[in-house]
Amino acid sequence: MSLFLPEYIKNVFKNNLTKGNFEGIAFFIDITGFTNLTENLMQHGKEGSELLHTYLEKIFSPLVKKFTEKGGIIPYYAGDAFLILFDNISETDFNELSVFITEQAAQSKTCKSKWGVYSVNFKAGVSSGNVEWGIVGKNYKNFYFKGEAIESAIRAWQKAETQTLQKDSTACAAFFKKRKIVDSGQLTVDSLQALNKLKTD
Repeated sequence: MSLFLPEYIKNVFKNNLTKGNFEGIAFFIDITGFTNLTENLMQHGKEGSELLHTYLEKIFSPLVKKFTEKGGIIPYYAGDAFLILFDNISETDFNELSVFITEQAAQSKTCKSKWGVYSVNFKAGVSSGNVEWGIVGKNYKNFYFKGEAIESAIRAWQKAETQTLQKDSTACAAFFKKRKIVDSGQLTVDSLQALNKLKTD
């Protein structure tokens, strides 16, 4: 699994912050059929490896581009899966991304090569909840994200059928209900995070 250095982590580090939490949305996306594709292409050395890389870029690049345009944080990326977090997203953008991922998932992906034709698909899960983050280490720094939003998104993904997005609708609805209270001025983001912390302590 590869680690990116998200802008979110860069920004908090510049402000001398090393840990925190936020109420957020998490998407988890995973390819099905990836193992078979990898095993077959990697038998063909450098040429097969390059084709695999090109193919995965073709699948993931539109997704990564769309999510980052909406302010998504991509902390972890494996060859066949990645996680996207949002600490602040409008319900309109959330719905747009949900439709986008559903449309993308519904399209079967085909990798054509001189050794054969391979089909892969992906499925996804989305949920909401508290997200904890931290920067650790002395000489060599690392970072982490963990929490209920991520765990719930993975549980939703586990329930998803191939080529679908599984929503934890209750959790997502609760997230936007809280955001509306914040946006109305009745509760600040800091107060909301303090309430969330009290719930988890």
